Amino acid sequence: VGMGFLLEKVFQHGRGKILAKRPQLTDGIVALTKILSMDDQGLKVFRCPEPHRETWLRVASDLVRRMSAEVEIDVAANAMKFRSVLGLHMSMDPVLLDACGDVLAAQFAGVTKVLTGAPVQGLSVAYVVARHCEVPMVFARTGVPLTMKGQKILSAQAPSGNFNVSAEFFGPSDRVLIVDDFLASGQTAKALQEICVEAGVQIAGFAFLALNKTQLVGQRTAANGHGPTGREALGPNKVVVLAEVLGGITQGRCEVKLADWLQRLS
Repeated sequence: VGMGFLLEKVFQHGRGKILAKRPQLTDGIVALTKILSMDDQGLKVFRCPEPHRETWLRVASDLVRRMSAEVEIDVAANAMKFRSVLGLHMSMDPVLLDACGDVLAAQFAGVTKVLTGAPVQGLSVAYVVARHCEVPMVFARTGVPLTMKGQKILSAQAPSGNFNVSAEFFGPSDRVLIVDDFLASGQTAKALQEICVEAGVQIAGFAFLALNKTQLVGQRTAANGHGPTGREALGPNKVVVLAEVLGGITQGRCEVKLADWLQRLS
């Protein structure tokens, strides 16, 4: 894709047909955002215009400024906290989250479902991503409700408990995007990935607001703090984050910065 533009000619169901025939194009195709023209045979021409990159940078920069202003380190709990961005203190910013969801959704093509885990913060991020992808959101629960009794249950062990999802929500042609608020150790995302594998669906990739590169919240598995990162734990899959959090307890503070791919756009 040159000069930030992507042109795609689409008949009937469009990019789905292109991806079915040429799946190798998947990661090079961003979400198509604007119809430039349409002829009498149903030919549509789309592009992702350069100005959208400016929007991505502005939204991610807003997220970084907000997180930088709100980050707190709880030494006793070995954790970092954000007062209102993600609802950790019973409040969240729907406008900022919606804008972030738009940016994350724009980085993936051909998504048919969004999957996340049960914690409140992950649900809010997954919801806005699914809204902008215009696809259903499916969320794993740590229990099996009465409404799921008698159904085939897909399960995987996650740090917060055993994740459970009804198999009825997935089909063989689904292309699932896994979404959460933070990528730390990667164990929650890997549990959701296991559910996708058991369901027999394709994984479109992983999307997060931020990558935790600190020594906090289990990000490093080795005692010396140099174990594999959550990004490495997810292997060769496409992973998109908007911000990165560095530092931690040993430094006494956290630094929040734009993700590397966004810095290259600026």
